[in-house]
Amino acid sequence: MTGVLILAAAVLALAAPPACAVELKTVMHMHSHFSHTGELSLPQLVEKAAARGVDVLIPTDTFIATYEYGLWPLRGLVRKRVEQNSVLHVGIERYLQALDAAERSRPGMVVVPAVEVAPYYRWSGSPWSGLILEDWHRHLLILGLKTAADYAAIPALGNTTGADWSAWPIVLMVLLFCAAGAMAALELRAGARPSIETCVLALLGALVFANGWPFARWQRSPYDGGTDWSPYQRVIDYAQGRGALSVWAHPDAPNWESPVTVAPRVQVRTAPYPDAVVRTAHFHGFGYFSEGWRRAGVPGGEWDKKLGMYVTGARGLPCWAFAEVDYHHPTDGPIDGTYMSVDAKERTREAVLEALKAGRFYSVAAGSMPGLRLKRWELSAGGRSAGAGETLSGPRTPRVDVELSSEGREAAKAEITLVRGGRVVTRQSVSLPGRWSFLDDGNTDARTYYRIAVKDERSRELVSNPIFLTP
Repeated sequence: MTGVLILAAAVLALAAPPACAVELKTVMHMHSHFSHTGELSLPQLVEKAAARGVDVLIPTDTFIATYEYGLWPLRGLVRKRVEQNSVLHVGIERYLQALDAAERSRPGMVVVPAVEVAPYYRWSGSPWSGLILEDWHRHLLILGLKTAADYAAIPALGNTTGADWSAWPIVLMVLLFCAAGAMAALELRAGARPSIETCVLALLGALVFANGWPFARWQRSPYDGGTDWSPYQRVIDYAQGRGALSVWAHPDAPNWESPVTVAPRVQVRTAPYPDAVVRTAHFHGFGYFSEGWRRAGVPGGEWDKKLGMYVTGARGLPCWAFAEVDYHHPTDGPIDGTYMSVDAKERTREAVLEALKAGRFYSVAAGSMPGLRLKRWELSAGGRSAGAGETLSGPRTPRVDVELSSEGREAAKAEITLVRGGRVVTRQSVSLPGRWSFLDDGNTDARTYYRIAVKDERSRELVSNPIFLTP
């Protein structure tokens, strides 16, 4: 009888339908009081998001905002250091507890822990002619680190916990102190006072200690002549090794391209960096909205180059198009001016992060208007089908199916741009709500991918994540 019951339970389990996915309106990249630029508290951000129908909030407060410049050769002693409000400054445990409290304050809202990291900066110019803080605004969003210790060791410039130890100051200090001690011992044994030479050696040892403290060494010095991608790759690899997501923030942002004066004889400058998408590896995507569409996201741009690398096996992870609102002040507009619609298995942090890793979402830019909705995005061939982030194994002539609507009731016309392998295959105008199907009998590539970009007559936009095609 027991065997029959077990068999019946197994049959029922197999026959049961799979758990229904939930479509979650997700807003990412905003700053609270934990950042030096944030005007609202985390509970206020949650309330603003809830009022706009947001299901998932991903605050990304500034991880570290510390900058210092020192004069050679005593850069550790003769220096100016500025530290602004940040997660590291206020306290990581306090930040994570505040995120948990904000989530509990609004039942049904999912709040995903994340930070915005500036892995590196460098100085150009001089204190006499004027200094420029270069490339501090090359930012990565790190989502889903699990513990305070994981956050504490993020290897960003200025975070001594995440730095390597520098051995040479310690070795030099020990040698100087040993030499001074040995000379003093010999002099005392001879009945003489320590000589000037002995005192100079001891003083030099003390200077080396004070100048080198806390004996931290970063991959790249802020006084190097140029910026390479190694400090950024190190942060990406650190996040990946702990199961977290990393996303390039605002790669096409032009607002820091010309130097901005922030203090007497001190300016800040960061050129757009869409090439980060192809110069680094193992990250999960980039901010397509609202700053990544100018160059990185255009057909044939850096995003398509990156996807081509993935298709050919040159890169181990695909690259997804995220939406980031970069919200600092209430004057920045609606908190959901750009958002993602995430196809999660359930309404939890873990399910949201899993869906983002898998690419099961699309991104929307609508400002204060109701957004566009992608109700169907599918590739099919040979009796099989695949959706966003998935791979279809089948013939080279797949069928593309798209269904679009508007979150508002008003009718509109939209143009769909279908991109295959970095090239525009076709453009099609549709009325919303509407459907469109296309048989791509012109494809000759055994391995490729498809993606769509949509723009309607009211300038609302939507971008899908790719679907891959293999033999």
